[in-house]
Amino acid sequence: MTPSDRQIHLIANAHIDPVWLWDWREGLREILATFATACELIEEHPEYRFTASSAEFYRRVQQLDPPLLERIRTHVRSGRWAVVGGWWVEPDLNLPSGEALVRQGVYGKRFLHALLGCDVTIGFCPDSFGHPEGLPKILAALRQDCYVFMRPGETEKETPPVFRWRSADGSEVIAVRILESYETDGSRLPDKLRRLADLAARLDLPAVACYYGTGDHGGGPSRVTLQILDEQRRELGVQCVYSDPYQYREALRGAEGRLPVVADELQHHARGCYSVNRVIKLKNRRAEHALLVLERWAAVAWRELGISFPGEELEAQWRCLLFHQFHDVLAGTSIERACNDAEDALRSVLHFADERTEITLRRLAANIPVENPRGAFVVFNPWPWPVTAPLEFEYVFGEPEKASSFLGPDGRPLPIQHIRKSDLANSNRSRWVLVDTLPPLGFKRYQWGPVARQASGPRPLLISPTELENRWIRLELDPVTGEWRRLFHRTSHHDVLAGQGCTPVVLEDLSDTWSHEVVEYSGKLRHFGKAKIAVEESGPVRAVIRAVRRLGGSEIRFRTLLYADLPYLVLEVDVNWQQPRGILQLHFPIHATEPTVVAEQAYGWISRKPTGGEEPCQQWIDVCGEAGRGDGATGLLIVNDGLWSYSMKDNVLRLTLLRSPIYAHHDPAKPQVGESHRYIDIGWHRFRFLLYPHLGDWRSVDPFRLALAFNEPPRTVVMQRTRGGWEPEASFCQVEPENVVATVLKKAFDDEQLVLRCFETHGRRTLARVSFPHRRAEGQFEIGPYQLKTLAIAEREGRLEFREISALEWELVRPGG
Repeated sequence: MTPSDRQIHLIANAHIDPVWLWDWREGLREILATFATACELIEEHPEYRFTASSAEFYRRVQQLDPPLLERIRTHVRSGRWAVVGGWWVEPDLNLPSGEALVRQGVYGKRFLHALLGCDVTIGFCPDSFGHPEGLPKILAALRQDCYVFMRPGETEKETPPVFRWRSADGSEVIAVRILESYETDGSRLPDKLRRLADLAARLDLPAVACYYGTGDHGGGPSRVTLQILDEQRRELGVQCVYSDPYQYREALRGAEGRLPVVADELQHHARGCYSVNRVIKLKNRRAEHALLVLERWAAVAWRELGISFPGEELEAQWRCLLFHQFHDVLAGTSIERACNDAEDALRSVLHFADERTEITLRRLAANIPVENPRGAFVVFNPWPWPVTAPLEFEYVFGEPEKASSFLGPDGRPLPIQHIRKSDLANSNRSRWVLVDTLPPLGFKRYQWGPVARQASGPRPLLISPTELENRWIRLELDPVTGEWRRLFHRTSHHDVLAGQGCTPVVLEDLSDTWSHEVVEYSGKLRHFGKAKIAVEESGPVRAVIRAVRRLGGSEIRFRTLLYADLPYLVLEVDVNWQQPRGILQLHFPIHATEPTVVAEQAYGWISRKPTGGEEPCQQWIDVCGEAGRGDGATGLLIVNDGLWSYSMKDNVLRLTLLRSPIYAHHDPAKPQVGESHRYIDIGWHRFRFLLYPHLGDWRSVDPFRLALAFNEPPRTVVMQRTRGGWEPEASFCQVEPENVVATVLKKAFDDEQLVLRCFETHGRRTLARVSFPHRRAEGQFEIGPYQLKTLAIAEREGRLEFREISALEWELVRPGG
């Protein structure tokens, strides 16, 4: 191929951060101004093309400037305006759940198709700070076959500029890295064009892409820039064509077979973004779960009771949530005012979901018989598999010593334990805890009964101020620090810890908000002081030890809970964090030879060697290795309800709980002596962890299902006496076996069918079984290794029939719909 045969595709864009060093109100102005300028240049320059992403931007134009929208429509139809991305915004990709990333594309692509008549088949997230290994299968579920990114940069992750990116399930997309920058403009362009021409020749590519235009605060190319490009096109000696990502994708089609394959995550850039601004990250995770749970119960109510499915209301809430997953919002790198806006918006999503879920569950519970004149508790399990979990009940019981027992649906009393109530008042309220198994996506009724004697026999729990033990676990605490001196797994006869663990450590952190150029946090260490240790609870259901420690103005409170009938520990950590420019970590030295760390990612998992570098994670982390006695692999699973960052070095797992840099501090700017600044995440935080020692690798303890149920536990509805016609215990949907995890059950957008979305976790082809026990219907379907699958469900005479569809559900649109 001669130089004159090669092409440089000139792709005009304006990276718009709707929120960053400004709030969303200022971002609106930049969207409108940038899009108006782009239209003017298209109308002035006969060859110019413009590229823009993000459904939210077009929605704002629709709201605020309908004439501008008409101009954009005209240019989209003529092929001069390329709509890329197809997602609601350009989100962070390490922190949202897999389903949230699917919804970015589902709601974005459906909106853009309705508004502009285009099918967006190119994913586009140039400024996001890293990309999970499973993203290609999510893009495939959204009918997207190409993905444009820029970070991590060329010096942060070595990949070819164009490659086939493959997920573990075999899904592939053509991945295109934006070279050098997305915002090159003006006088810098000639040198960049020459470098790209040399690169194309060196790599034997038929074409390379040159992205140009000003960005971040919008803008795009200027008229001066177009004059420079027109001059360079005549002088450079290679073909320079005004283009867009779609045309560039077509130019690569003949070379696809020669492109190398990358089967890995694309990391790392700005590792501090995994941990900074926990408040927004936590609200985002809770809102994701809350909306999915509401969808499930609304689908059950629609199917069982004929109650209208709130599809439009749910979509409005999803759009709000998805907007605040924008990479500079969820990553915690925006100014304080913008962060406060995001917290308020996510709080409103949580309130909506909470209220609508309560109403929906009460309408379902009204069909459950309650004979006791004092009423009953109905506990709903939101997951389509059985969940065994602690259940807490708080109500006006009367004096604890006179309280009745709890009866399950079969009328038998259950082991219960009186625990501390929520208020500190002279009320006649009481609070109780028990452990029980709930039916899949179903409910179980609990009523008061006569006082029952607890069964006699050996105590299932042993407790002292420094010891906890049940039939699976023995935990020993240091009497001075309250740290874990020994965690013994009785099943494998294995000491999980290689030294003192559950150790809170404070590190000095002078990096900026992003932690630019930081790989591993290694600042000066400080340790909390001696602990005040006490037994807080001791009973037949659970035992609890409390330890309180201080460091300067900070206080950390540990509550370690061990249940008689559960094979894991629960750790609750309350922190009053008062360490500006500091990091709080929790350290666990793991007893294992050549350990491997496996962490949850969006709709999948990633295995990493422990190098000491900070890594992103989601709801669980597992450390596994040989115990050293030839007995095979053992491990420790740690499930969290609000953690996204960890590292491991010298067999010490380090969980990064909090980081407190200055808001929106970006190197090379330096804080000056005497200046007053506000620091992120100062104040009270609560963390919950589930720690599960196990034999074998992580697959032996079902971490995906365990983590989902830990983050979105069963919900209790207090009911009055009713004469409902249902049984006191029922299941509406069950998905089996354990390696098939169903996250979505909802009514279809455009049809009267149910839609199920699930993914395979263990890497084996599986015949999955789905049953609707309450309707006496069942069916099965095949799912491949690590596959993400969306299915439409038709119910016919006790049979469930499955049809595979895309996540967009366009296959279900009725003719004329």
